[in-house]
Amino acid sequence: MKSGDSKSLSPRPKPAVRVGRVIQILTTLASGRSYTAVELMKMFGVSRRTLFRDLKELQNIGIRPKCTPLHPGPKAAIEQHCYTVSQEQFLPPVNLKLQEALGLLMLVHKMGRQIQLPFKNSALLAAMKIESNLPPRIRRYCEYALARISARACPQAPAAK
Repeated sequence: MKSGDSKSLSPRPKPAVRVGRVIQILTTLASGRSYTAVELMKMFGVSRRTLFRDLKELQNIGIRPKCTPLHPGPKAAIEQHCYTVSQEQFLPPVNLKLQEALGLLMLVHKMGRQIQLPFKNSALLAAMKIESNLPPRIRRYCEYALARISARACPQAPAAK
């Protein structure tokens, strides 16, 4: 587009801005109160389309917002639904020791490519959450250790005693 054109495209939001907004939407929906799409659009200053993209992003990471129509009926407009997130979708915080966190991270990051893990994407998301919640000193240690550890799958693991 030429600089003299009167039309200009608005820049797309930076990924960090979107991630922050999606986290804020998640926090809002997990508060125990239901919100309509219109309330959420006003609260976060986004369009209908952006709001539903953000709600879809929550679904993509495994969080299913509950959608309930305000007025029963087959033709209720999507804006006339209330959204909330059940607390049952979240586990309570877990206090891991350094070796426990490192063991889980190693399993997911190093062995995940060599062995078939059920729920592999969920395991990767869990590892990212663990890493992001580690204190900076421990996170640096885990990054250091993971960079220097190699692992390979044995054809058959020894039987547990």
